[in-house]
Amino acid sequence: MNALRLPRMRALSVLVLLAGTALVAPVHAQLAPLLRAHASADLATLSARQAAVQRWLQQLAVQLAHQPDDANAQLLLGMLTSAQDRRQVYFARAHALAPQSPALAWMYAETCDYEQDHCAQRFQPLQQLAPDNAAAWLPELAIIPTGAPARLLPGFAAQRARIIEQIAAKPRFDTYRIALIHRLLAALHGAPASLVLLQGSAAFTRWFMATTFYTAWATPPFQGVALACEPRPADTRLRQACYRLGETMALRGDTPMANLIGSSVAIANAPDAGARKAAQARRRELLWLNDALQQAGKQPGFTARFLALWDRDPREADDVRAIIAAAGLPTTPRPGWQPPARR
Repeated sequence: MNALRLPRMRALSVLVLLAGTALVAPVHAQLAPLLRAHASADLATLSARQAAVQRWLQQLAVQLAHQPDDANAQLLLGMLTSAQDRRQVYFARAHALAPQSPALAWMYAETCDYEQDHCAQRFQPLQQLAPDNAAAWLPELAIIPTGAPARLLPGFAAQRARIIEQIAAKPRFDTYRIALIHRLLAALHGAPASLVLLQGSAAFTRWFMATTFYTAWATPPFQGVALACEPRPADTRLRQACYRLGETMALRGDTPMANLIGSSVAIANAPDAGARKAAQARRRELLWLNDALQQAGKQPGFTARFLALWDRDPREADDVRAIIAAAGLPTTPRPGWQPPARR
């Protein structure tokens, strides 16, 4: 039966997203002219810059192609390649070069072509390497049927529920953010000179590029969890599993996106008012950190502090907290603070 993978963000949308978020707030001023050129239909400016970016990417791809035995180079080359069949070759080669790397097994699973590949075979290496990691089953949750008779759809919903129940008790939720960004940084080492120097720092510019590629390609389709757990399921066992998984994502997820989505799932499936209040408080604190990092980014010395602390802790939220604390700013919401409703 044909299947479809729930969508993943891609590089251009991620660049715009990152430009507007706290993590790269100081970069926004340098990217804003590019966005304004697009908005005002300054096509000459935009076209020239696009051509320059394309040339830079081609130069980088050629450099990486000369490193067939380097897993990091093959990983980045896969992210740069538009042809689906070639892209799959590079991701598979990166995994084959380092088969014991959960991070590369994650990418191997996450980039499965659901129209051509037998994806279950690509999920197995990651699940075997990281049997305690709930996130290792997210690619499997992303599969939805296409063209299936309506009478079969409840079976797919039941399968998704079984996966949620299976992974709810797993103790961690890791999308390999730090490991993959470090691999991409290694691949970018010695790359052609960047067209833009963000924050006046080549190291920060490489970090920004590596993080953009990670976000575009390695961020899982969380919609599989949302489809199973929101709105609040009627089935008691599934509801309890959704709450446990939401708590794991909120408390032990390695990215703020996982933490926020986990908090929302926990709020929707909380067993009582106390549990719901605790999940709401965690969500509020995450949104506070987002705002506080914007303020930290305006202070002198931010780039050095950021580069020293961004990978200190496996959880990105804790790294952000350390960066905020190093700037002398509060890491918990002030009394009475609430995020704007639009958040």
